[in-house]
Amino acid sequence: MTQIALITGASRGLGAALAEALAPTHHIVAVARTVGALEELDDRITAQGGQATLAPMDVGTPEAMATLCRGIHDRWGGIDLWAHTAIHAAPLAPADHVDAKDMAKSVALNITATA
Repeated sequence: MTQIALITGASRGLGAALAEALAPTHHIVAVARTVGALEELDDRITAQGGQATLAPMDVGTPEAMATLCRGIHDRWGGIDLWAHTAIHAAPLAPADHVDAKDMAKSVALNITATA
């Protein structure tokens, strides 16, 4: 049975690298906002004989994450690995100097999206 790996932030950087590295042994569920970059990742995974399911979405949206998790459970019964590499990096500064909007986005993507 194929193992399932959920990779958020899969369109570039660490997320894309992990997806490609895991593709020989896992079915990749690739999540990112950028459809074109997800399709390019899918092409690279397919070229090495792997399989991916693309989920273009914003992981900072709780409803979207809930729908994704239900879909994964219904299709595969769960996941074997989850790499959450989607982040929002607020400017590096003391917390009281970070804009409230940046702080809220950081919390939504970096913490709440994994709940």
